[in-house]
Order: sequence, then C-alpha cells, then structure tokens
Amino acid sequence: MTGDYEVLNIVLRLKLDFACKPNGVSPCSINQQKFGKQQELFINKEIEQLHKKNVIEISLDEQGQHISPIFLRPKSDNSNRLILNLKERSKYMTYIQFKMDTLYSILQLIKPNCFLISLDMKDVYYSVPIKEEHLKYLKNMEQNRLHLQVVSFEMHLPMI
Repeated sequence: MTGDYEVLNIVLRLKLDFACKPNGVSPCSINQQKFGKQQELFINKEIEQLHKKNVIEISLDEQGQHISPIFLRPKSDNSNRLILNLKERSKYMTYIQFKMDTLYSILQLIKPNCFLISLDMKDVYYSVPIKEEHLKYLKNMEQNRLHLQVVSFEMHLPMI
C-alpha cells in the first residue's frame, strides 16, 4: 500500500492536531441558531439519514466533550446543506498551510493520451476514521440529544 506516515495516519485513524487542549463545552453554552418549522423538518430528516448511514450516533455526556452548533446553507438546487460548525474548534487546531491547485496548474499536468475519471465525492469525508479519543470533539446537539460524528465505512486494510 504505502509507507507514507501522513497517509497511514489518516487511513488508520485521523488524530486531530491540536495546538493546545480545547476547553470542553456544555450543551447549555452553545450558541445554536433558531430554526423555523420547515428547517426543523429538514434537519430531523438529515439527522435520520446520517444515523442510517452510520455517520452519527446518539452519544452520552463525557468529560471534555466539545459540542458544536449546526446551521443550514442553501444549495443551488434550492435545498439546504446541513453544516456542523467547527469554527470554535479551529481555534485550538495547529495551523497547516494548504495550497489549492488552480485549473491552470491542473491543465498543465494533462498530456495527450492521459486518462481521466470522474468521482462522486459527496460523502467521502464520512469515510475518514477518527481516533477514538478525539470523537468527543465532534459532537452536536439536536432535539436535546447529543450526536457523535463517527465513521460510516469500515476500512479493511492489509497488514503493513
């Protein structure tokens, strides 16, 4: 497969890279947006779908947990996207510079007789496994229940 430390670290269970230890947040202290009836129905449906995909599960209170609010963003097809707001948590993360390739730089890589594929990446981030001890930092609360972000797909890897 690979011997690359970074790749193996992500594939075998992602460890959140904290610059300093985050403060725990109680359910009472999160600033949760108020939603209308239609938005509540959408959120309930989305949370139900995430449960069915095994992306989230109902969680118990635990020491040092961090609860993030959720919000909705409109999509181009007039539906909504459910977002877990991790902005507060980002304050504790180690800053890593990320360089996004431009369309121009990508086009420079394509040569005659190259093969291209199209991938549906809609739910791909659900497949990134998180280290067990860091799951408490990926919680949200809806309908007075804590939901824990978990992995949806089991990854079976060969022994390295």
